[in-house]
Amino acid sequence: MKKFFLLLLFLSITTLPQSSINQHFLLFNDGNSQLQTDEVIKVVQDNSGTYWFAEGADIGNDAIYSYRNGVWVRYDASNSPLVNVNIYDMIVTPDDRIVLATNAGLLIKNGQNWSVINTSNSNLPDNMITKIEIDKSGRFWLGVLNTGIAVGSGNPFTIFDQFNGFPGIGDINFLAVDDSNNVFAGVDYYGLYYYDKTRWKVIIPGGTIPSDMVHVTGGMLDNRNTLWVAINKNGNKGTVASVNEGIVTYYDSTITGKSFRSMYFSVVTDNYDNTYIGTDKGLLFRINDQWNWFDTSSVPGLPANGFWRGSVDDKNNIIYSLRDMSISSGYRGVVFYNKDSVVVTSLKGAQNPGNNGFNVSQNYPNPFNPETVIRFALPVAGYTKGVVYDVLGKEVTTLLNGDMSAGNHEIKFNAIDLSSGVYFFRLESGNYSSAIKMVVGK
Repeated sequence: MKKFFLLLLFLSITTLPQSSINQHFLLFNDGNSQLQTDEVIKVVQDNSGTYWFAEGADIGNDAIYSYRNGVWVRYDASNSPLVNVNIYDMIVTPDDRIVLATNAGLLIKNGQNWSVINTSNSNLPDNMITKIEIDKSGRFWLGVLNTGIAVGSGNPFTIFDQFNGFPGIGDINFLAVDDSNNVFAGVDYYGLYYYDKTRWKVIIPGGTIPSDMVHVTGGMLDNRNTLWVAINKNGNKGTVASVNEGIVTYYDSTITGKSFRSMYFSVVTDNYDNTYIGTDKGLLFRINDQWNWFDTSSVPGLPANGFWRGSVDDKNNIIYSLRDMSISSGYRGVVFYNKDSVVVTSLKGAQNPGNNGFNVSQNYPNPFNPETVIRFALPVAGYTKGVVYDVLGKEVTTLLNGDMSAGNHEIKFNAIDLSSGVYFFRLESGNYSSAIKMVVGK
């Protein structure tokens, strides 16, 4: 009987296989995952290791997903303020709030609670927020389309516009904050600027005359506080530049070995200060001072050469949304890349709260000593039982035993009286059941 019980536990915690191109690439789209479209706006990771996907629909039906250990949760118009909303950017704050830049203002998810900051409850000049960054003081820096930059934690915001800011401030391509709280901003035509806590200064100038045009399409700071930016000049000539203590170094096609047009929001610096530039023809990257490249010709199975909207996770996976630039709706999902080997657990098995949304998330932290948190979702109210077992199938303790409401819940488990080792938590509610593996480390 104990062997049969352990088999059931193993089956309930085993995740589905990954969708891999090869050991270095994992591709996820609406055909092999729970994403409903191939338009992935951005992927970020919070402090617990949970991934957050922003999904576009181009018709005001954008959504976000959380993913952790094989469990997806979708947030859309049915269970969140994402009603008639287009998402343009997404960040995770140091205290794990999920912040969305949208056409309806700033949407903030804090645990199970949502809040909205827009023109109805603040001095924001417009609801069309296209970029977000957060500085070392916890203030948001928001790109407000056709206006400028709004700075603050709520209301009121300080507003920078064409009169007290810089040319092109009404259409921000990226914002970045260094360790000294200086803020960098890249725009089309007019180049790159930074705010030194007193005023805006130009770093890379531009202009509207074709020969002067400098489109700074994306940028990101590395761990040494060097800013890396992607630039398109007149004629779509792609260039990379680094900025360190005000000194700009350019890397054009004679250095990188490639002619390209940089994509928007496409610069990533990884955990080891390597630089990646998403382009319309493939991914350009610099490792150990050497420039390299890959595209569909060098990576069979890669569905498109357009790398846009990049990010990096704590496993040093480089994450890019993909686009086929030859057609207007050429979205091709999202790819995870790692020069060693991609480490991502299965991205299948989505759950949707309020639908068939029974799930038990992996406890966090895990391993733990002595306390951990277990989160779960119930699709309907009813009698619910949660029991901890040891590896022999012996009941250790009962954490839940009674009626519970539908929705999201969490419980704390304290293992102060238990020895180090593997334990299982099994949750049963109505016709649903699931188990997770927990490790106590002392």
